[in-house]
Amino acid sequence: MTLTGNPTGGIFSVSNPYLGNSTTYTYSYTNAFGCSSTSPPATITVNSLPALSVTVIPDDTICNGSLLTLNAQGASTYSWTNGQNTPANNIAFTPLASSTYTVTGVNANGCSSTSTIPIMVFNQIPTVTEETRCGAGVVNLSASGSGALSWYSQSTGGSLLNTGNTFSPAVSSTTTYYVNNTQVMSTSNVISTLGPLNNSIGTGAQSTLAQWLTYNVLQACTLQSVVVYPGAAGNVILEQRNATGTVILNTTSIVVTPSQVGTAVTMILNWPFVPGNGYRIYRNTASVALYRNSTGGAYPYSNSSVSITGNSVSANNYWWAYNWTIMTPVVNYCTSTRVPVTATINPFPTVTVSNINACAGNAVSLVGHPAGGIYSQPNPYSGPSTSYTYTYTDTNGCTGISSSASITMDTCSLTLNLKLFLQGYYLGSGLMQPTLMNEGVIASSSITDAIIIELHETVPPYATASSTTTFLNTNGTASCTFHVPVGSYYIAIKHRNTIETWSSNPVVLSTSAATYDFTVADNQAYEENMKEVESGIWAFYSGDINLDDNIDLLDAPFLENDINDFYSGYYATDLNGDGNVDLLDSPMLEDNTTAFIFSAHP
Repeated sequence: MTLTGNPTGGIFSVSNPYLGNSTTYTYSYTNAFGCSSTSPPATITVNSLPALSVTVIPDDTICNGSLLTLNAQGASTYSWTNGQNTPANNIAFTPLASSTYTVTGVNANGCSSTSTIPIMVFNQIPTVTEETRCGAGVVNLSASGSGALSWYSQSTGGSLLNTGNTFSPAVSSTTTYYVNNTQVMSTSNVISTLGPLNNSIGTGAQSTLAQWLTYNVLQACTLQSVVVYPGAAGNVILEQRNATGTVILNTTSIVVTPSQVGTAVTMILNWPFVPGNGYRIYRNTASVALYRNSTGGAYPYSNSSVSITGNSVSANNYWWAYNWTIMTPVVNYCTSTRVPVTATINPFPTVTVSNINACAGNAVSLVGHPAGGIYSQPNPYSGPSTSYTYTYTDTNGCTGISSSASITMDTCSLTLNLKLFLQGYYLGSGLMQPTLMNEGVIASSSITDAIIIELHETVPPYATASSTTTFLNTNGTASCTFHVPVGSYYIAIKHRNTIETWSSNPVVLSTSAATYDFTVADNQAYEENMKEVESGIWAFYSGDINLDDNIDLLDAPFLENDINDFYSGYYATDLNGDGNVDLLDSPMLEDNTTAFIFSAHP
């Protein structure tokens, strides 16, 4: 502290600034005329700093998520801080991480001092790496942590499956495992005693007989010492043997003096005990006699580490070693909650191909499912007969390969005979307009119009296998030839002002001519998409002028424009096939528009 005197320029009786204990001081001053004066004594009071002591409950090393109480004493008020959270004094809280806490204590005089204490928080949650594979097999799961990792099949309970950073089980379906981390915080030793404290439990005598005590070791520990009662001066020798008495595991010898004969003598052993049953303690044959009880034995003598179970003679006997002192290590550790680790098994895709029968010289589309794979042969294929496979990789990266399928290239020409009517051209009695003659295209009165006939595959995406154009006769018949493999196909009919119409089911085409009659029933068309134009006679809907597979208001402008322009001749808007585009064509379009007619096919 800095001392002050007035006037300035004088001399203090103690050092200034002053750093000592409480005391008194004076101040002397001499003016310009040489006259001096000294002040009365003044008091310096130095207050002591608070002597802080800190108690940590339960310990300065804790598991993550545990409560901690910091209690400081030695001051009047206290303030704690560690830069993360500020616990109140003597209030339990949960530390967020390892940190050093500082407390500032202020006493009644306003003097303060600080004390620090480091707190170690074991944050042992493991980090994990999962694995995904295609199909059943071994997955390599891994985890990392600062301690020992243990793997289980359940989030709680269950049997231990594996230990360590990696676990490689064989799985056939998606499976979740769980791993926790056990971290050692500290190790301490617990001292316990076992067996009779002395030989006063009953009657007995000194003995040199080859007898023994038997005991089980329940957990690893150390037998530090026992008490013996020697019958003479000399060497006392004890042995630890295995369960059959044939192997000496430990031997210890001490020298006793005449003054120790008959008294309790502590014999330091420090024998490491390994868990097991039936161990024995013998008096070595070279040892002096030792006391043993013939009565008073009361087995077992047990604690959590060792159980003395009996002796070699009878249940009432007790031989050689009394008051065992056992040191058992105790490990304090933190075990985390279990973290899920999932082994994901994605199935291999089911990949199929179809046998192909085709006409030699034609290019045929190979058929594999699902779409988007790779064929072992060029696609389309036009070579000689062969076989092919199909490889497909799904969105999970799993690849499937089909079995082999055949490609048979035959010389073939398949005939298809059809019968169908177009609604707009139908006159009645099984006849249609000779539309092309009416429109001035050809002179034949037996031909109605040209139609397109397509054959489609029977599996998605129902690709076009072949297509041809032929004339449709006024009696509804049409005939065409396809160069395609023998097989089943959907039949699709297209016309310049008629809804595209498909057969209700695939039709078999073979070397013999195939026949298909749409006119006999509505269920001959896919989803019964036909109009009954006469009792028991069915026709395709007319009016799809713009060929968008719908008969709707978008078709009407084409008809209206051609009516206004008084068109006649080969026009799609001539819906009734009379050679003129006029108001007679409108009612059919209006009716089908109102009925929301549209094309139906797979």
